[in-house]
Amino acid sequence: SDCMMRLKFNPVDGVCRICGRRAAGFEGEFLCEECRLKRPAFDRAAASLDFDDDTKKIVHAFKSKCAVYLRGDICDIVEGMLRTRFKTDLITAVTSVPLTLPHRFLRGYDQCAMMAKELARRINKPYVRLLKRQGFPKRQAGLSEEERIENVKGTFAVCRSFLRRLEDAPNSTVLVIDDVMTTSSTLNECAKTLKDAGVGTVWTATLAATHKD
Repeated sequence: SDCMMRLKFNPVDGVCRICGRRAAGFEGEFLCEECRLKRPAFDRAAASLDFDDDTKKIVHAFKSKCAVYLRGDICDIVEGMLRTRFKTDLITAVTSVPLTLPHRFLRGYDQCAMMAKELARRINKPYVRLLKRQGFPKRQAGLSEEERIENVKGTFAVCRSFLRRLEDAPNSTVLVIDDVMTTSSTLNECAKTLKDAGVGTVWTATLAATHKD
């Protein structure tokens, strides 16, 4: 409970209706300048927490220190945001941002898939492995925003055998789960890949996000 009290939860009011980032002085939902000038491929994004030092410790432990026991607490936090920010009954399927093969091998588990499977169970929707990695991109950490965008271009592909499980793809709504949204370049590329394959609407949800206040 002490740890929970230190976490900085994102507001549900005064956020961009597409990227979910907040802005001082706004009430309700609005369209931020960045999304207005360059609309993302995803239709809606939301994050539960601000990516501050306390949240960074949780994310680092969960994804790099085998602290898989945190999954329940993390999913509690994300589930609350999902039910507040999204109409979960409209979701067709839940998927996750896939790890690169080296990371999957070295880590021994896929933390985003673990989150997505549990969240799918909680909102009574199927988890479907829709995305796979291709190529060998650099790590996103340490790259500039422009470098991140270029680094992930063409690095995702759709698992078409799984895509066929979605009924009436043009009218489907897929929820993509990731741990952190920084520049949103990875989630944007995932959404673009899914839409190019015929998915109608793509929503994204993360545990945390950085903000450009």
